[in-house]
Amino acid sequence: MNINKNGLDNLGNTCYLNSCIQTLYQCNKLVDFFIKTDIPVNKKLSFQAKRLFSGMKKINKTIAPQSF
Repeated sequence: MNINKNGLDNLGNTCYLNSCIQTLYQCNKLVDFFIKTDIPVNKKLSFQAKRLFSGMKKINKTIAPQSF
């Protein structure tokens, strides 16, 4: 079994956010939509979700919440 360590580093109270992101990340159609769709920078939440999900797909490590 291959276990990926994708998610956020816990900075004390980010575990709640991480659990939400992990749940969304398990919805393959949603993640694929964000990754494949051209989202303009001015759509900040969608653009950051695309950046986060793309990064989680590419690397096998946790991501610091400060980066998005």
